[in-house]
Amino acid sequence: MASMAAASVLPQIDFTSAKAGLSALMDEVVHNHQPRVVQRRGREAMLLVRSDDLARWLDTFRLDIRLILNEGEVTAEVREMGILGFGETVEAALEDLASELGAYAADFFARMQFYRETNRFAHAPALLRFAVTPADKRLDLIYEDIEAAAKQAHGAGQGAVTSTA
Repeated sequence: MASMAAASVLPQIDFTSAKAGLSALMDEVVHNHQPRVVQRRGREAMLLVRSDDLARWLDTFRLDIRLILNEGEVTAEVREMGILGFGETVEAALEDLASELGAYAADFFARMQFYRETNRFAHAPALLRFAVTPADKRLDLIYEDIEAAAKQAHGAGQGAVTSTA
């Protein structure tokens, strides 16, 4: 990560100064929407960024959600992640999907070192976008992603809903 600090065009602060002035640094990042690189001993660096700014920057990393309707049961699927939600209604299936995505995101970020070594690491941007969205807004995020996919599919002559009845 040292390369991020060396090549950064973002404002930088050394770790000791960041630690000593954490309150002022947080005000700058959160209230002024100013990301900052914190550098430790010139070798390690991390990025501090306001979470809703990060969510907007990650907006293009949408969840590809498919709905499958089958005789009174709805399945909501994020196929590339292998995540499913089930319910008797679309809303119930999407609520279950949101819960399953939350559990997967929690595990993913708790075991980041493991996931970095797998093909599932490609899920990081979409999961991070989901994770930094406030819990009470995650279902809205899912609906937005479905709507965006439907608009895109409509333009391509495809659909995001499959009926197997």
